[in-house]
Amino acid sequence: MTLLRRRDVPHQAQEKGKAMIDEQNEVRRINWNEVFAFTHIFKGFKMAIQPSKMLLALAAILLIYVWGAWVLDSIWGLAGQTAATNEIAAHVRLRAPEFQANLQDWRDKRVEEAAKLRRDQAQQLRTLAAFQARMEPQSPHFRAAFVELLQQADKGKEPPTLQELEKKSLGDLLYDAEQDLDAALAKAEDLINKAAGDNVDGRIKNDESVKDKDKAKAVAAEDSDRALRAITATRVAAQRQIERLRGQTPFAAFLDWERDCIVNAVRAVRYGNITGGLGDYRQMMEARGVPTQADLAAGAQGPQVQFMAGNFQAPPGEVVPAGDRCGLLYWKLMALHGVLWLVCQHWVFAALLGLFALAVWALFGGAIYRIAALHAAREEKISASQALRFAGSKFFSFFCAPLVPALIILGVGLMMALVALLGNIPFVGPILIGLPFILAIVGGLLIAFITVGLAGGGALMYPTIAVEGSDSFDAISRSFSYIFARPWRAVLYSLIMTFYGVITFLFVRTFAWIALAGTHCFVKMGIFTGGSRLAENADRLDVMWPAPTLERLAGEPNWHAMSSGESVGGLLIWFWVSLVAAATLAYLISYCVSGTTIIYYLLRRKVDATDLDDVYVEETEEPAGGVSDEPAPSTPSDQAAEPDQAKADSEEKPKEDAKGEDKGEGKAS
Repeated sequence: MTLLRRRDVPHQAQEKGKAMIDEQNEVRRINWNEVFAFTHIFKGFKMAIQPSKMLLALAAILLIYVWGAWVLDSIWGLAGQTAATNEIAAHVRLRAPEFQANLQDWRDKRVEEAAKLRRDQAQQLRTLAAFQARMEPQSPHFRAAFVELLQQADKGKEPPTLQELEKKSLGDLLYDAEQDLDAALAKAEDLINKAAGDNVDGRIKNDESVKDKDKAKAVAAEDSDRALRAITATRVAAQRQIERLRGQTPFAAFLDWERDCIVNAVRAVRYGNITGGLGDYRQMMEARGVPTQADLAAGAQGPQVQFMAGNFQAPPGEVVPAGDRCGLLYWKLMALHGVLWLVCQHWVFAALLGLFALAVWALFGGAIYRIAALHAAREEKISASQALRFAGSKFFSFFCAPLVPALIILGVGLMMALVALLGNIPFVGPILIGLPFILAIVGGLLIAFITVGLAGGGALMYPTIAVEGSDSFDAISRSFSYIFARPWRAVLYSLIMTFYGVITFLFVRTFAWIALAGTHCFVKMGIFTGGSRLAENADRLDVMWPAPTLERLAGEPNWHAMSSGESVGGLLIWFWVSLVAAATLAYLISYCVSGTTIIYYLLRRKVDATDLDDVYVEETEEPAGGVSDEPAPSTPSDQAAEPDQAKADSEEKPKEDAKGEDKGEGKAS
């Protein structure tokens, strides 16, 4: 019995050990960030709303706007290089020869159209015919008083002839037309004030046919307000003609187009429309391309856009399909066409704007990426000044990283173009091109490789420099290798980042809209005067600040309906409201920076097997607010030393156990 019991002891110990092992292997918690790596991207919202990142992004936006709108546009405006109304839409829709022909026709006819406008405005100064057509008074007493005062007013001199006006420059003609417009409307306002005073009251009092004198006076007062609104409408209509002939400066036209694309993209996302309108886009691109033999046989003429009075006009829905059926991708393509128009039509302007924007982004964007790199890896937050110092030390790398691949593409393309000049030689030229054409195809393959790598991995160049502290060549190498090594994983991460970013951007934009709408609502409660020049139910706040919408947070103020004091107040309100709208755009930039930085960490871990918390740290960098009380994260050298220390401890422990056993045996003996 004793022997049997002793044999049962190892079996019982084995069962007990097995139970302990099962208990140790019990799953108590799942680390979803390790199971699904893409969930790290959801930290992008928390990282993006960091104030330092948004302030840096806002500073970059303001600097680029000042350079484009105030500096470059002023220079190009003085040189007379302007864009026609809807010129970008025509550039998207028309074939190149038709577009250039229409554009040249607009430029040739501008002086003639401006001379006619100048003559018409000079005539309006004498008769106020356009204003009277919009006035539509209901009171016969007010109409009679106004007409009588107009006949007594000074007619001035006769307007000049068209032959005399066509000798002047376009700028002088438009300037004189604006002066005549201001003088005519000032004359109309003076006559309205005189007619609405004692003149009308006296006529109503002496008119025995009027039984209700008070009602007649009220109708005359309404006519006075209606006449003031007619002044605003007349000014807006005339000013549109002047601006149409003057044209827009390149940055203003480009900014308006991109803003409209963003507004329509936000509207499309609200309705869940992502891919709508791509069929229309494909047909548009096929129609504006070089016609094929089949097109010529079918008599296809391509899209026809009529050019009238200096304005590109097209049937609604052809240049840009109307309605909500155009989705997010369509409007992103339209935004890209705006960039192509700027490069094709104003390449010097585009080069100066692009280089300045790249320099600003190299400094401020590099700082944002540095903050995001430390935040994503170690949950550390450095100050904006520390991030700017880092970006300044790596400025050349940040600036050159996207330029090097673009210059390589341009260099290869120019070499191919130079060789293609041989094709202009009669008879022999096509043969000289056809024989070594395989070399051109090789160059095209190289361009395709760099283009795909730049399009897919260009967003990873800045995170590489910010995380690794390396140079531009390392940024190009890593970004290209990660994209080509894990293309589908990169696409998956990008889609998740895009959809999550759209949701968070709508949330931030809705938050800003609620704030502005609430401000407008409660401020409007305290203002109940003014606004008669704009609409019957408008007040002074409606004139200075239109009610914001989700698509347009900062609407265009009604400048033509303002007095001098209201113009100053409206300008100040517009500045602060535009700053809030720009802050939502700054959030979008901050989110894109945070998201691409997280994607870089994930791809680096997958390709190079590098830990997510491995980041280059300078000795001068400290968390914002001083030294943190938490223990500093281990560096790669510390991590490498930990296994050696553990191994040494494991070797020493058996020796100590052996000594203890020897001592125990000695005591037993």
